[in-house]
Amino acid sequence: MDTTGKSDPYVEVQVGYEYKWSKVWKTKVKNNTLSPVWNEEFTIPVGDVYQARIRLKLKDKDIMSADDQMGGIEIPLKGLEKGAVHDKW
Repeated sequence: MDTTGKSDPYVEVQVGYEYKWSKVWKTKVKNNTLSPVWNEEFTIPVGDVYQARIRLKLKDKDIMSADDQMGGIEIPLKGLEKGAVHDKW
């Protein structure tokens, strides 16, 4: 969080399992907000959908130091329907 009480959040996205994770995709940074909204899509190849999870890390972009992690979650993919939108936040 910045000295203004706001953040410059973005999300890192990966798919994988155990020690085999994909490259990192990143959303755009939303400057100076505590209520970011991202309407971005990524096409990410998935190997074994029964083992794979999607990993999301919410980070705060910092200019003078390393970016801070604000939160994160891993979601199993095996219960999700291919091509469907899952908006359950």
